[in-house]
Amino acid sequence: MQVLQWEDFLATKSPLGTKRSALTIGVFDGVHRGHQTLIKSVVSHSKDTVPIVVTFQHNSHKRKAAGGHPYLGDISSPRQKLNLFKKLGVSLTIVIGFSESFMSMSGKEFLHILQNHAAMSFMTVGDDFHCGRGRDTNALMLKELNAQVGIATTIVQPITEGLHRISSSAIRAAITQGDLSAASAMLGYPFTIDLKGAEVVSGKNGAAYDIAGQARILPPSGRYEALVMGKDGAAFTKTAACIRIEGGKLFIEAHTADTKICPEYVELKEFY
Repeated sequence: MQVLQWEDFLATKSPLGTKRSALTIGVFDGVHRGHQTLIKSVVSHSKDTVPIVVTFQHNSHKRKAAGGHPYLGDISSPRQKLNLFKKLGVSLTIVIGFSESFMSMSGKEFLHILQNHAAMSFMTVGDDFHCGRGRDTNALMLKELNAQVGIATTIVQPITEGLHRISSSAIRAAITQGDLSAASAMLGYPFTIDLKGAEVVSGKNGAAYDIAGQARILPPSGRYEALVMGKDGAAFTKTAACIRIEGGKLFIEAHTADTKICPEYVELKEFY
């Protein structure tokens, strides 16, 4: 899968050559089952189109717009998002940072760039999609604008778990309440924490990773059964471990972790 920053995408004269694209847009934090439906739609659209995901560097815009309420943190790291896109069959991911110039762009201007520079022939978005300065363009408006130039657009209705809509916000709420089973059911895979990039402090009781310092979400403080995943030499392996979460940090307790593994991810299981 190719990854282009927004500026590099704009600077590339013909990013798709002679091909056309099937495209979806979103923050995609957690890449949950609803997001997966959108992505699978563009991947399976046509063998003659390039499946593209347009996403954002991080959720900093949500942190700024939290209305005085604390932002709970991102579910997934950028690396996790890209790995999941690749696994789902995406050919090109375009990553946008929330620069002042981008945030001042109207939804119509943004869409016009994608229509032409990404050579769109198909787009799919969720029913709650908005884009542009002040969220000035919603899913229905986007569909109408695309129809004017002959681009097919599908608006995907919410995916539910039980009676509740699956959303990144609902998953964050489940994680902060310690309901990892509910979070994993909505994600469609086990809730997993990426350790890469987190500041590490080593001590006699194990290594502590500052996950909150990476603006990522953690469940309540306490001990958890977990799988630690990482490289043991050339092989990527998993080993059972006891994880302690406290003060925004994740501790891999030395007496339960396989010290031969260089930890990269922690898959949280149960609280005890």
